[in-house]
Amino acid sequence: MSHEDKKRMLLDAALQLMLEHGPGKVSLDDIGARVGVSRSAVYHYFPSKRALLREAVLREIAAAMSAIEGAVENARGPVERLETLVEARFRYFLTWRARNAVSLDHFVNLEPLASEARAVIWRSEVDLVTQVLREGRAAGVFRPMDEEFMGEVLVAFMRGLDEYMVLYGTPEQSNALVAHVTGLILDGIRVG
Repeated sequence: MSHEDKKRMLLDAALQLMLEHGPGKVSLDDIGARVGVSRSAVYHYFPSKRALLREAVLREIAAAMSAIEGAVENARGPVERLETLVEARFRYFLTWRARNAVSLDHFVNLEPLASEARAVIWRSEVDLVTQVLREGRAAGVFRPMDEEFMGEVLVAFMRGLDEYMVLYGTPEQSNALVAHVTGLILDGIRVG
């Protein structure tokens, strides 16, 4: 097995154990045991537990954004791209939360990892929304605006909806909510 394969297995095990038990209850012994290596072997790949957990979390964030970006790339035109972005992002994060017992809030005891993870997600989402808004404005489909600021507003709005759905929503409501949110956004930025 290659060095990269073993490293990937350790990252997979670390993420899974964090999701099962929370990051504070995961040890390098647990991670190594899940992969079938000793604690000292884990140190061969990562200098510390914090470094391993950091890489596992950032890799998961990158995978999420890659999935969302892939969905957006396949959409045609600025309106469809924005609709796809809202839907793909909303569904990915709701599915992730439903599938996993912990959220990034459980990583608070791993500061500065939690802050870094939130910042990476925030920046990635804002950049993607801003890009779609700029494309729409350049195509004459969206009104002139400060795309960066509007990207931040839309991401904050979508994050609020994520929290609402986690706390109060049902799976049946998600389709209607995504459609309504997308409609509200487009009504506010679409030309004519």
